[in-house]
Amino acid sequence: GTDSLDKPLTIGQMQGKFQLVLLPMAGHAVHEDEAVAAANHIRTFLQRFRVGEPPLVVPRPVTGLKPVLPVVAGPFHKP
Repeated sequence: GTDSLDKPLTIGQMQGKFQLVLLPMAGHAVHEDEAVAAANHIRTFLQRFRVGEPPLVVPRPVTGLKPVLPVVAGPFHKP
């Protein structure tokens, strides 16, 4: 539980910044005792936080084009 965590760690856990993963069949050498499970959890962590991936690029709108506004249609539209 979170009863033994200090305030910053408790806040971090609530925000999803870290996650405790238990591998009950592993001892001190987790990477040897539960190699596949440990590798899968590490891979998931790396994918979640995009470690080693290029930063996301948000495309900017093209200059010189008029914005396209939604057209209202349907039974409630009266021209």
